[in-house]
Amino acid sequence: MRTILFLSSCLLAAGVHAAEIKRVDAHTIHFEGSIAAGDAAKLTQAWAPGTTLLRVTSVGGSSEEAMIMGRFIHDKGLDIEVVRGCASSCANYMFPAARHKTITAGAILGYHGTAYLTELAGTGSLREDLLAGGLTPDEVDKQLPGLRDYVVRMAKMEQEFTSYIGLKPQFYRDFKTVAERNSSNKVSV
Repeated sequence: MRTILFLSSCLLAAGVHAAEIKRVDAHTIHFEGSIAAGDAAKLTQAWAPGTTLLRVTSVGGSSEEAMIMGRFIHDKGLDIEVVRGCASSCANYMFPAARHKTITAGAILGYHGTAYLTELAGTGSLREDLLAGGLTPDEVDKQLPGLRDYVVRMAKMEQEFTSYIGLKPQFYRDFKTVAERNSSNKVSV
């Protein structure tokens, strides 16, 4: 089921509306909404020298766009503060790219898996997840080659991304353990 959630969030990203990205003050940018194509450019435009903090509330969206924003966050040395929630591609790519990370009281960091983990699990696991998600064996046979190619491409992008920001791809495998060790009302990672 984790694979279906990951693929759904990535494949449906094209149909979501872009986030609202606005400067709050001289040091802070606020990002709220789903991650869609063009958001990285809007984030770049909102940035100015002296910007140190990105406050986010996002259910995720486009993994590719989130990785572009993650590189920008890393390059600019931005801190991130999760206001209400940061899930899916926000948690996978924007959150770990930040210099200092804060999850405010009551906010949620929602991580569900990545292409790296899906690729590690292999085609058999992907097939099982698709069948468990309600696809017929014939539908799975039709969809599996394209989905497998997509997962391989995204896993490669994730590996390049984690290398760029200085993380090992295993971060995604160990994310749950890291989050559990740091759970409290307000977490700085």
